[in-house]
Amino acid sequence: GQLKNRMLVFLYMMLTNSGFFDTIQHNYLVVGHSFSSADRDFAIIEKRAKVCKMQVVEDVKEVILSSRSAKPFKVLDMKERFFDFDSASSEYLDTKALKISKISSMKFTNRKQGTVYYKNNFGELQTWNEVNVLKAGVKIEDIASFCLRKLDDGVELTQSKKTDLSK
Repeated sequence: GQLKNRMLVFLYMMLTNSGFFDTIQHNYLVVGHSFSSADRDFAIIEKRAKVCKMQVVEDVKEVILSSRSAKPFKVLDMKERFFDFDSASSEYLDTKALKISKISSMKFTNRKQGTVYYKNNFGELQTWNEVNVLKAGVKIEDIASFCLRKLDDGVELTQSKKTDLSK
């Protein structure tokens, strides 16, 4: 929830600050009032997973590939290591004032870097509120010159997680 949203805020700020986009607007779906094709696809995969025993990543891939015979899903192996947005967002951002769990939409622009525009509902008449999400002492130049580090290759599973996975 909150931590993933903070990582998205950091990603969107990097993308607008670096010139990849002039503006990014992220709208949250209304809980219980939306249904996408991705939801339907996930339900198909979930149904197949209930009757299969998955122990390793290859098992998960096989469940996804075998869950729909007509137009099978594609599985893309991620070869590159992932970027560590969690550490970066923790170091540079303070999103408490944004109250991200209560907003319906947020917007980022390269014209006012370090600021997040947000709305609390989808009403056409509501104006955009704005909040600076940079931590005290952090300048937008710090983010612009920041080099994202990549996550370590492997994450060791705890014994309790291994036990839970084997159920």
